Amino acid sequence: MRPAVPRLLALVVLIAACAPMASPSSSPTPVSTDRVTILEPSASIETFVYSPGLIQVAAGTKVTWHNAGQQFHTVTSDSTGRPFDLSVDPGKEVTFTFVQIGTFPYHCGVHPQMKGTVVVR
Repeated sequence: MRPAVPRLLALVVLIAACAPMASPSSSPTPVSTDRVTILEPSASIETFVYSPGLIQVAAGTKVTWHNAGQQFHTVTSDSTGRPFDLSVDPGKEVTFTFVQIGTFPYHCGVHPQMKGTVVVR
C-alpha cells in the first residue's frame, strides 16, 4: 500500500498544476464617454443607477448626466471641497467640465446607494 501514496500525491500535484489559475480580482474598466444616464429600471430605489457607473475622459471634457427616470436626482462629488453638486430634474440634463486630472467619485444626494466615478486623464 505504501507505494501507492507517492503516486497518489504525484497525481494530485499534476491535477493541481493543470487546473486554471484564478485571476486576480480586477477593477472594472472605465468606459470612454462623456455621457452618463440616470436609470430607474424598477420602482425600487435600490435599482437606481448611473450608467455607465465608471467613465474616463480627457482633461477639459464636459460630462453630461441625463436623468431618464421619474425621480429627482443629484450628481454630488465625494471629493474634497465638493467641486460639483448638480441637481437633475426628471427628463433634464446637467453638465460639468472636468479640468483637473484625477479620480472623482460621486453619488446621488437623494439616493445614496447610487454611485459613480469619473476618471480624468
